Amino acid sequence: TIDSIHKAVFEAMHVLHTAPVPNESMVPKEMSEKAGLVIFILQHWLIHHLCKQLMQLMTPEAIILYHKEIPHLLIDNYLSHQQHFSLKKLINHHYAALES
Repeated sequence: TIDSIHKAVFEAMHVLHTAPVPNESMVPKEMSEKAGLVIFILQHWLIHHLCKQLMQLMTPEAIILYHKEIPHLLIDNYLSHQQHFSLKKLINHHYAALES
């Protein structure tokens, strides 16, 4: 239900906010399975988002050279959102990202 999802997200955020220092055990002992799933989804979303952002810095030549090693979803995103053909658009995009 929506209520159980809200509780799991709240629990996951609490666990992430109160996480121990890196040298200690990183797995909390008292966390529900749903909260663990929320953290797993957040990790994968963050990795995917960062990959998309980093790919925007790649040159078209690099995309062509490494196209067999890059997932098609990321290539599609690159081709639909890349800024390399317009320096003004590239600068405006990164400037807007800094302001947000």
